Amino acid sequence: MELFRPPTPPIEFITFDQQTDGERVLRKHFSGMELAVPITIRSDKRIEGLKQDLSEWLVHSEPKKLQFIDMPNMYYLAFYQSMELDERINFAKGVLTFYLPEAYRFGQTRVLQIDSSNKTHMVLGQKETHWKSKTIFRQETTNYSIELLSGKQITLHYTFGVGDTLEIDSRLRKIVLNGVVRMPLLSLASEWFKVQPGENQISSSYNTEVTYTEKFY
Repeated sequence: MELFRPPTPPIEFITFDQQTDGERVLRKHFSGMELAVPITIRSDKRIEGLKQDLSEWLVHSEPKKLQFIDMPNMYYLAFYQSMELDERINFAKGVLTFYLPEAYRFGQTRVLQIDSSNKTHMVLGQKETHWKSKTIFRQETTNYSIELLSGKQITLHYTFGVGDTLEIDSRLRKIVLNGVVRMPLLSLASEWFKVQPGENQISSSYNTEVTYTEKFY
């Protein structure tokens, strides 16, 4: 109850003053935000005795999924920021505040099967998003590429052997071959890209599984 979740992340405007009136907007982007979540805690234990358990659950070095039961197929990625409680011995009520570095809602993780045919693939969601790929080579293959029809392409110069497993992470800009990071394989002419909501024409020089997570405002 009393939990407000805005329909979009906040928009930050970069402006400068005009000589006449007002300001000119140079650019804008969606920013992170704080999300205050009202909470009630009831326990057979004393509330003070729960705080170590709470800290172990809440504090992490990476953002974690923040999910609410009224929208089970959606989540935020959040850091714990602070907590304010009105405490009794076995009861407390207050606000738990999270920081969302990307204040988007995330949905399901989807899988696309990509090959050299340049087929059209539908990407769900409202916002462009990063992707991961996995390629298992069944025969010796010289070089590898994955390309968006817009012309952006990732190219690797290497002779892959039978059974080699190649993984690419577009968010981290990381190339992993058989579990080992191998960034020197990446061609300097490569250009990283995200998949766009809607129709995407993506091709790869060898059969590849691409996964992405839906991203919504």
